Amino acid sequence: MSFNYLSPKAETRNSDISNRGTFAKQPIIRGELIAIFGGYVMDSATVQSLPEAARFMVLQIADDQFIGSRAESEFGAGDFVNHSCDPNAGIKGQIFLEAMRDIAVGEEITFDYAMTISAELFATMKCYCKKDLCRGVITCNDWQDKSLQEKYAGYFSYHIQAKIDAQIK
Repeated sequence: MSFNYLSPKAETRNSDISNRGTFAKQPIIRGELIAIFGGYVMDSATVQSLPEAARFMVLQIADDQFIGSRAESEFGAGDFVNHSCDPNAGIKGQIFLEAMRDIAVGEEITFDYAMTISAELFATMKCYCKKDLCRGVITCNDWQDKSLQEKYAGYFSYHIQAKIDAQIK
């Protein structure tokens, strides 16, 4: 059972980044909807109590709110979109994944977790994207990087964008 929508132009298969990933099986054009993330809405205490595999499959949607599956048996299409420090997709709103540029057939679909993560729960994670721009480590503070704010303008989740806007005021 999956809580997510995944475009019929994409599929889940083995990935060099992290076991499984999501790939374009047809060309995806800039601005096209790729996925809609869903699941149970949980606070950080609940997320911490999840099995390890599920703990790292949630999407942060507010300061202490996450959305995702509670068990591996609930994983499905759209759950395996990996991080990249040079992504081809970005977050729109809270739960939409949109192509930031055209994505070719066979290309892995990725987004930068800085677009959604601010919780200490995910203070640091090792990055496996292998891109020239790789930061090596993903942190819950990456969204504060001015160069990332410029690069991903329009592709931060609402809760991250609100934090960015508050810094500007």
